[in-house]
Amino acid sequence: MLLKGRQNYLCPRRLERAMRHGGDLFATSEHAELKRIWEWHQRTGDGTLADLEPAPDMKVWAQVCSEPHVCTPRTCGGDLRCFYQRLRQKAQTAKVLVVNHSLFFSLLETDAEPSEDEKGHLFHDDFVIFDEAHTLENVAARHLGLTLSQSRLRFLLTRLYNDKTKKGLFQVLQRGEGVKLLNETQVAAEKFFASIEK
Repeated sequence: MLLKGRQNYLCPRRLERAMRHGGDLFATSEHAELKRIWEWHQRTGDGTLADLEPAPDMKVWAQVCSEPHVCTPRTCGGDLRCFYQRLRQKAQTAKVLVVNHSLFFSLLETDAEPSEDEKGHLFHDDFVIFDEAHTLENVAARHLGLTLSQSRLRFLLTRLYNDKTKKGLFQVLQRGEGVKLLNETQVAAEKFFASIEK
């Protein structure tokens, strides 16, 4: 069985929320893309990004794809509409699971530690065979190490609230104090990265 990274799967709960609060989350030009994803979601069998043609605007997709802290076995495990959790359940019974190096380390770092009586890396009594192992060290360092980039931080902060478009999660939640703190954080982040560069 082939398992892809979670950002490749649509999250029906996030999509529904985006449709409800689209006016506060997306610029007008992005509404048509959100509607197209909604219509595709009505007919897709596996909810994977590769199944959506043409490829969506990644800014819109980032608001509706599966995310680690939103789509968990606790929140979505019993939801039969959840493409990612449904696939994870199927993966538990697969004889052979094929993942790329990046996904392997993502799963390794996010899954809970196995109990002392369990043996395995991702699943009980599993073993791993790595192909193309010459790239393994770099991929492991990327996933298990710590990284901070100015562009990624800026992207995450503008998801909370974009001062130019007046859109974002703080707009949906009506959190004015959050917008003030966000602006202070953005200024502090710019100063931080400028001092690092010097």
